[in-house]
Amino acid sequence: MSANISSRDMSEIAPAPEPVPLSALNHWNYCPRRCGLIHMEGEFTDNIHTARGNAEHEKVDGIHHEASGDRRIETALPVWCDHAGLIGKCDVVEFLADGTPYPVEYKHGIKRKWINDDIQLAAQAMCLGNAGPPGAKRGHFPCQ
Repeated sequence: MSANISSRDMSEIAPAPEPVPLSALNHWNYCPRRCGLIHMEGEFTDNIHTARGNAEHEKVDGIHHEASGDRRIETALPVWCDHAGLIGKCDVVEFLADGTPYPVEYKHGIKRKWINDDIQLAAQAMCLGNAGPPGAKRGHFPCQ
């Protein structure tokens, strides 16, 4: 005997999962244990490296809108992708003249060999594409 359960019935049984923060993708790919401590346990202690990164990051943490030539620049832009279950904010998004978004992710120091930052930037591009065409095709990490 098989039960015929509609999608409406399923929504009554299981609530939708919480969206995954974009930063959690970065943290998970760097160190799953650290990700759990930060995002599930709420535990985080700054060290010299994170303190420097936070200080440099302050310039893009506030919401700011700017038009420069044929580009529009937004900082601390909230983004999400419902079908992928992602939510977060982009440090900076430059919108080109044709409306194409170009996410810019600020990180402290030089580009490392790990892909965790690339995954976060790709997820930002996916979220920007979720907002409607055209989506981001490239992103950038400025050297600090």
